[in-house]
Amino acid sequence: MTYTAPRAAIAPLERAMRLNENILRFMTIVLEEETDTEEAEEENPVLARA
Repeated sequence: MTYTAPRAAIAPLERAMRLNENILRFMTIVLEEETDTEEAEEENPVLARA
């Protein structure tokens, strides 16, 4: 799953993922600068599969 959200939304999303038994692992990455999602998927094929 790839998403863009304000900083305030990260904590509730992470909490929901920890509580969901269907989610085994997750990783949140904070980017220093805003990027285009399509451009990021082209640069990193792992994101395209998420």
